[in-house]
Amino acid sequence: APAFAAGLHWGAWEKALRAGAEAARLAGDVAEQAYFHHELGIHALCAGHLDRSRAELEASIGLRGALADKRGAVAGRRALALVADRSGTPLALSPTAGDELPEALFEESAPTPRAVPTAFPDLQPPTDTTVVHRG
Repeated sequence: APAFAAGLHWGAWEKALRAGAEAARLAGDVAEQAYFHHELGIHALCAGHLDRSRAELEASIGLRGALADKRGAVAGRRALALVADRSGTPLALSPTAGDELPEALFEESAPTPRAVPTAFPDLQPPTDTTVVHRG
């Protein structure tokens, strides 16, 4: 994902994620389905598609809750908080099955003391840059 994003290959990135999500679905691999929903949510967030991002991230959080994947659920909730910040919509989350949010929050990391919250910046590819790929 970072290579696609860094190279501004938004379409290829989404296509790879959708192929992975379909493969995970066909294989019945719920953990991989959760991963690809999360990544599709991040892609949509970067592309400015906030409703799609929210839907993908909520699907990921639900699957990770069913798997009792606390770290994954926390990562999804943090990404969902970015969507809420960008959209101006308050974040209203309730714990999902197998998800003990307060404990999981402290497992991941503690907030920086005296941190000042800032708005999430617009993520747009630069318009004054030309990327030339050489093979």
